[in-house]
Formats: sequence, structure tokens, C-alpha cells
Amino acid sequence: MNLKINDIIEVTCFEVDYNGNGVSRYNNLIVFTKGLLVDEKAKVVITKVQKKFLNAKILNLITKNTDRKDLLHNLNALDLFHLNENMQNKWQITTTIKTFNKIAKIELDDNINIISNNEYLYYRNKSVFHVLNNKQLTLGLYDNDYNLVKVDNFLLSSKITNKALSEINSLAFDLKHLQGNLKHIVFRNNQKQE
Repeated sequence: MNLKINDIIEVTCFEVDYNGNGVSRYNNLIVFTKGLLVDEKAKVVITKVQKKFLNAKILNLITKNTDRKDLLHNLNALDLFHLNENMQNKWQITTTIKTFNKIAKIELDDNINIISNNEYLYYRNKSVFHVLNNKQLTLGLYDNDYNLVKVDNFLLSSKITNKALSEINSLAFDLKHLQGNLKHIVFRNNQKQE
């Protein structure tokens, strides 16, 4: 069966890769599906066809993982936001072990610990936002379909960053004189929220 873009197939995820994509098999091909979790069964639509793998997008979840959080978001920057925090930590341990093994050929013990402050919202001290191609300065992120969308509040960025982001987006700063040279703005803050 020759698969093509927009074909619909049914897959069951057996692993989540280092990018946060669900990994499954279909007709001896690896299928990478954004947002699919281990043991979830889904109808997916193919978005990319390569010789040895497919990329797909979830159409319908048939079986849900019990560790899935039912939170709706449309930003591409929230790779594992739909996975509960405990399982995010387990995924991080597994990914760290695999990375050390693959790159450095170092075998790590399964019971390594993740150093965490247990904050899962508004914790990032560095955030990069993209400049939308508007007449006025508008900052945003990519959505799940890779369109830039305006963002005034990002769940992972620090509160001081979100305040600055919202204020910048509310200004009527004219971009005409920059002629498209401004592509990204990086925000960074310290522990004092400065």
C-alpha cells in the first residue's frame, strides 16, 4: 500500500521520542505523531511521507492514556503540556538515559533523579518570541499548524516576561523603518524577576 499525504491510518503509540512525538509503526514504517502518548490508539492523518517514516497529526483519539491532561492548547511550544507532571519527569529521565547512551556511550542507572523546582507554569527565565509580519510590533509563537499567532500570555514564561510581552503587544510601535530585520525578541530574567 502506497501511503500519501492526507491518508488516514490507525496507530498505537509505543514510545514518546526526544521531541515529544508519539512513535508508532504502520506497514513497517515509523510514524511520528505530535501529541500522541504511549499506549494511545488514534486515527491520524499523514502530513509527510518519507522512505522510512511518516509524520502524522491526530484526528481522533480512540484510546487515551490515563496520564493525559485534558487541557486544550494550540501552541507548538508546549510539546509535553498534555502529559501529567509525574510522567513528564519520567519521560525526562528516559530521554536523558537514552541520550547519554547514544552520544557518549555511557550507561546510566534507571534510578537517576531529576533536579526540579516542581514548577510547571510560569517558570522559564528565558523565552524567545517571534515578530509577526504586521505593520505594528506584535510578538507571538507558532501554533500546531506552524502559523505565527499573537501571544500576550505564555503559560511557561515567567510572569515578568508575560507582563513585558503584553505591554509590547499593546504598543503601537511602527515597524516600517525596520524593513523586516527584526525577527525574534528574547526575554531573560533572574530569580528576582528582574
